[in-house]
Amino acid sequence: GNPTRAHYMRATSQVAADGEIEVVPVRSQDSSLLSPLVAADCLIVRSIGAAPVAAGQSVPILPLDL
Repeated sequence: GNPTRAHYMRATSQVAADGEIEVVPVRSQDSSLLSPLVAADCLIVRSIGAAPVAAGQSVPILPLDL
């Protein structure tokens, strides 16, 4: 869950066999580490008050285009 503030989780994405985009959070979300940000190609957007999300559920993302 995300009770008090918006949270942007670093993640990687790929196109699945069914054409949907699948995202996987990078291993460490520690804000002091740069390597997870370098590995990410998108951010999972967790809005204020967002409920926990189970694997396979849809989530909003922000692509990190260069």
